[in-house]
Amino acid sequence: MQKYFKIVSPVLFLACIVLIVFFKTVPAQKLWNDYSVLYVQNDVSDDSVQKALTSSGIQNYVCLSNQFLPVSLSENSIEFTMFKLKATRNDYSNRRVNYFFDKSKNFRLYYIPNEYNQNLSDAVHILSQNKIECGVDSKQAVSSFLFLFFIAAAAVLTVFSKNKTIFLGSCFLELLFLWCNPFYPVTVSLIIFLLPVFFISNIWKRNGFLEYLVSNIWCIVILVVCIICNFSISFKTGLLFLVLLLSVLLFMITTYHIEDYVEKKYIFIPVYIKSAKMVSIFARRTKIVMSSLILITFCTIFVFFFTSNKKIDESNSQSKIFLPSNVQNALLEDKEELVQLEDYYSWVWNIKTNPYKSLNKENNEFYVEFPHYVEENGKITETKTIYSYNQNFKDNVFDSIDKLEFNSIEKVMKSEGKDFKGGYTGSQNISVNLFSIIMMIFCLIILLFIYFSIMILQLRKIKK
Repeated sequence: MQKYFKIVSPVLFLACIVLIVFFKTVPAQKLWNDYSVLYVQNDVSDDSVQKALTSSGIQNYVCLSNQFLPVSLSENSIEFTMFKLKATRNDYSNRRVNYFFDKSKNFRLYYIPNEYNQNLSDAVHILSQNKIECGVDSKQAVSSFLFLFFIAAAAVLTVFSKNKTIFLGSCFLELLFLWCNPFYPVTVSLIIFLLPVFFISNIWKRNGFLEYLVSNIWCIVILVVCIICNFSISFKTGLLFLVLLLSVLLFMITTYHIEDYVEKKYIFIPVYIKSAKMVSIFARRTKIVMSSLILITFCTIFVFFFTSNKKIDESNSQSKIFLPSNVQNALLEDKEELVQLEDYYSWVWNIKTNPYKSLNKENNEFYVEFPHYVEENGKITETKTIYSYNQNFKDNVFDSIDKLEFNSIEKVMKSEGKDFKGGYTGSQNISVNLFSIIMMIFCLIILLFIYFSIMILQLRKIKK
C-alpha cells in the first residue's frame, strides 16, 4: 500500500496545483477589449454625466444619447420609408438600447475607449463628489504590495529555517495560490500560515515531530483561522485554500519519500539525537520571527485600509452588477435580450431588400434580384441589382460598421471580433465584506497573542 502511495502522492500533488491555477480568481479584468464601461445610476441626468466626462478630457465615448440609426440611408430613400412603416418594438434598432443598461436597468452605461483609461478615474471622482453612484467594469487591479509583503515574510523565515527545501517549496505553493487569488485577506492568512510551515522545517524528521505538531495548539489555531479567513472571501476561495493545504501536505510527503530513497544509497545515515520536543521550533529566533510577522501583517492591513476605495458590505452579500460583455457561452435569455451581430446582419438585409422583395418568389428571404434603370450616352438602359444573404454579405456589413458617422454600439461589438456573443457578466466577482476585514484583524491578534504568550512563559521560567 505504501509503495502505491509513493506513486499516487506526486500525481495528486500535481492535480492540486492544476486545480488552484485552473480555478484562479484574478480581479484585474476588463469586460471589453478596447473599452471600459462606466456605469451610473439611471436616475441621474445624462447631461451631468457627459459634463463630467468632457471635463475629464474624455471624448469619442459611446452612450445612448449619441446613438442614431446604424445604417447608411437617406431619409428620402424608399428603404428608409419602408423601415419606418415596418419598425416594431422588437426591431433591432430598439433592442440595441439594452446595451446601455445593466441587466436590472438600475444603471446607465457609457463605453469609454481605452485611450482615456487614465482620465476615467477623474470622471468617477467628479461624479462621486456630486454624490452620484457610479463605477467602472474593470475590477480592482492586483496590488504589488500583496506579493511584496508575502515575499518579505517568507524571506525572513527562510533565513532561520533549518530545512530550507521544505520551507521554500511550501512558500512557492503559497505564492502560487496568492497569484491565483490576489486579495488582502488571502495575503494575511498566508503570512500567518508560514509559521506552522516554519515549525515543520525546524523539526523535520526528528523523533516524534508529527505527534508534536498535531498536539501544538498554536498550529491548530492558526490553521483554523486561515481556513475561516479564506472562506470569508468566498466559498470558492475557501475550498481552494483547502486544496492548497492538501498540496503542501503532499509536497512534504513526496519530499520525505525522495529523501528516504536518496539516504538509502548511503552507507552512513546521520540521525538526529534530540527529539522534536527538545528543539526550538522558532530556531531560537522567537523575537525576530514573531516581530517580523507581526510588523508585516500590520503593514498589509494598513495598506489595505489606505488603498481600498471600496465600500464595506456589512451584509456580506455577493451581489453583482451584471453588464453586457462578450460571453462565448451566453445564456439563451441573455442572447434574446441583447442583440447579436447576426441580428444586425439580418436587420440590415431586411432594410435593404424589403422594398424589392417579390411576393411571387419563395426564396426572397435569402436572395433578392430587382431591376433599375440608368441613363448612359443618352440612352436608358436596364441593370440588375442582386442581394444574397450569405457570408460575403455579412462580411461587407461587418466592414461597413466603421463607416458609420457616429460612435455606435456596433463599433463596440465589432471591436470584439466576428465571433462576438453578447451576454451579461458580473462586474465584480468578490465584494469586500466586513467579515473578511474582521478576519484580517483577528489574524494579527492571533500573532500578538502567540508572541505575548511566549514572552510570559519565558519570564516565568526566568523567575523560577
